[in-house]
Formats: sequence, C-alpha cells, structure tokens
Amino acid sequence: MKKLEIVALALAVLAIVGLPAAAFGYQNLLRPKPDREFTLVGSGGQWSQEELRVRQGEKVRLRLTSGDVLHGFALEGSGIVTTKVYPGKVKVFEFVADKPGAFAFVCIVRCDLRHPDMQGTLVVEATGIEQPLAAQP
Repeated sequence: MKKLEIVALALAVLAIVGLPAAAFGYQNLLRPKPDREFTLVGSGGQWSQEELRVRQGEKVRLRLTSGDVLHGFALEGSGIVTTKVYPGKVKVFEFVADKPGAFAFVCIVRCDLRHPDMQGTLVVEATGIEQPLAAQP
C-alpha cells in the first residue's frame, strides 16, 4: 500500500469510530447532572444504606440494583415504584427533593425472610421551598 492510501484508510477509520464517540460524549456533557447520587444495593434482606440525606431543592439520582435476587422499590410520596430491580442490572430514577421531611423507602417484592426489615429513609432537609416531592421521568 502506498503512504497516501494508508493515511486515507486511517482517516476513514478515525471518522467512522471517532464521530459517533464524539457525538455521544457531547450529548453526555449537555445532560444535566444531579446534585446528589446514591446507589442502593438490595441484598440479604436489606438495602446497602438505611438513610439518605439531601437538601430541599436538590436533584437526586437513585441507582438501584440487586446483589442477590429480584427486589422492588417504592419511595413514599414520590411516585417512584418498581418491581424490577434485577441482580446485576441498574434501574435509575431522578427526582427533585422539593418537600422537606422524612420519606420511607421499602422493598415491595418478597425477597428474603428479612424482607419486612428491608426499608430506609430519605431525609430532605428544609431550605424554605415548599412544594411536593416530584418524580421526573
């Protein structure tokens, strides 16, 4: 192969691989980031964290996964409910913590003998803004 053909081939490969990668990277930069992110792992009849603390008005991202069996999840007052927290998969929910208070979260799929103990609390510390806790798709 001639040098010019090698350079042309390298540029073509770079364009084919590089352009989509650059586009996805740019889209990721434009995506709004949460103020707080938590990963909750359900395993052995408990969540990896029993208490989550945020400030009122913060955008929160919950990443749910399982370390053992199928779990469910419900967060009081938010409309966040799922029965599909699979082992090795991540289910993501985002919401703005608009209302101060303590909100229970629980597993809603019978998963273990200790299932009734599989609960926790989201604590939203007040900042003066009074609106309901709103889930975002």
